[in-house]
Amino acid sequence: MRTWNIPCKMATAAVPEFDDLEPMDFQEEMLGSSNSSIADTKFDVTVGYIEEIIMDEEFQDLQNNFLDKYYVEFEDTEENKFVYTDIHKEWVETIEKYLETNLARKMPGFHMQEFAQALESRKDEVCGEIFDMLVSFTDFLAFKELMLDYRAEKEGRSIDLLEDLVITSMSKPAGGAAPAPAVGGGSRQGTTQPQLAVLPAAGGSKHSSKHRVK
Repeated sequence: MRTWNIPCKMATAAVPEFDDLEPMDFQEEMLGSSNSSIADTKFDVTVGYIEEIIMDEEFQDLQNNFLDKYYVEFEDTEENKFVYTDIHKEWVETIEKYLETNLARKMPGFHMQEFAQALESRKDEVCGEIFDMLVSFTDFLAFKELMLDYRAEKEGRSIDLLEDLVITSMSKPAGGAAPAPAVGGGSRQGTTQPQLAVLPAAGGSKHSSKHRVK
């Protein structure tokens, strides 16, 4: 999971620039809309601001410093160390608090808990990487997965299909019959050219592009 460079943009209608509206203008704008429309607009504006904040260099530095400090503590086992709880608590107090504080500056009265409730029923409307980060504040297992994926990336355990392949010679074995030539192959000048086959290594490849390599 690539967690920290958010490549996608919200696939929603254009979000109005509410910062440019006077308080009364904003209130009149909202009063002229249905409750569902108000909720939709508020959600879209919030997600837009979240994306803006987490792409900022200050947030990226804060986040990466935290991950670099603690990723080595996490191991891909079912056992959860006691220290994981303390690290998760610090993650919430550091990253979520920063995010909530900056959102409150842009949207007076904003509460992360209220937004988290709305997020549960609208997860499909949020970029996957943003959603993963937001869920990590309340879901410890999601946080652990995030840390493990970051560790895999830092240690270079990325997906490389060539690592799961071996090359086997298909030339005529001693005392055996020659294999059928490959398509487009054949002999040249009366000599047999060795044929190579690419075969899966023992166990085969079991990794997707998202999951870490064990």
